Amino acid sequence: MLGRYKIILSGAYGEQGKGLKRETYVWVLPWKIILIILLAIIIGILITRSFFQRNKMKQDMLEEKLSHEEQEIEALKAELRKK
Repeated sequence: MLGRYKIILSGAYGEQGKGLKRETYVWVLPWKIILIILLAIIIGILITRSFFQRNKMKQDMLEEKLSHEEQEIEALKAELRKK
């Protein structure tokens, strides 16, 4: 039940039964299914975004630790050269 539908209204009025006819088009969409799909897409985007933000934060922390470790190694090398 998805798509464009044509609605036709036919009627008669008066003592002589004069005819009246009107037609129009409407779109029928399963709004509940569309709403569920949209919500699933939004939730998927939010979860993916959260995942990538969390990984970026972890990467930044690891890069900071690595930088600190490199400085510490350089300091130890300098200390060993003095001896």
